[in-house]
Amino acid sequence: CHGSVVDLWFDYCWSLDRLHPIEMGGRGDDIPAQPRRHVDSTMHIRVVTALIEREGRYLITRLRPVGILAWLWEFPGGKVEPGETDDTAVRREIRDRVGVDVMVGCMKAHRTHHYVGYAVDLVLYEANIIQEQDLRPLRVAEFRWVAPLELEQYPFPPADQATAYLLLGIRRGRPDGGVAPRAQQDGS
Repeated sequence: CHGSVVDLWFDYCWSLDRLHPIEMGGRGDDIPAQPRRHVDSTMHIRVVTALIEREGRYLITRLRPVGILAWLWEFPGGKVEPGETDDTAVRREIRDRVGVDVMVGCMKAHRTHHYVGYAVDLVLYEANIIQEQDLRPLRVAEFRWVAPLELEQYPFPPADQATAYLLLGIRRGRPDGGVAPRAQQDGS
């Protein structure tokens, strides 16, 4: 799941934004101990999202006009239910939202975004639509296939915005406007 220019770019961007590193198995014996911080009693909600690419464009869905995130765009996904694996949750959420079956690939990143009173643990997975299937807006207002440079035209919730920044190559807080130099993009 690693090794391509895109993979290196994802790893680079997520590390610059101080996002959680991807934990890919093992017992963690080789990871140096971190100093203990105070225990966070905030309610955490685990959410999985799918990064589905087709011909250089990424699938985004628009939320329905209800709730605090009404009409915002997001990468498709949703909450992991009790007793459910991430893989099962991704497949269920994509089927429920746009009516297609997907094969879930590698975890690309994990990020925690704090809201007032709760935190969202957002886990991003690569996913591919199985065979040729027609998408339908079932539990979303609409969907679109969007090129990375078009993503900034769509308002996202804060947790999804980091994923959009990754695809755009933007690092928040950079004095040069946010785009990493070419040498860093291709991993050299």
